[in-house]
Amino acid sequence: MRGHIGQWHGWRVLVAITLLFASTAQADARQDYLLRLLRNSSAFRVRAQAALSLGQLESSRKSVAALERAVGDK
Repeated sequence: MRGHIGQWHGWRVLVAITLLFASTAQADARQDYLLRLLRNSSAFRVRAQAALSLGQLESSRKSVAALERAVGDK
């Protein structure tokens, strides 16, 4: 019985780690997509929405630098 509990606990840890890395990768992909929109879109509304969405994500050097450049755009 004790061996089964240890195996179950090991699987739970493995699943938790996998989900953590998957969500991090998904957030990175979303951030990259929003950064591309902010840099490359010719539509003001698209860039504005990308900037707002980037502001909701966890801060990173890439996103802060892109937002600072966007503020300087005319």
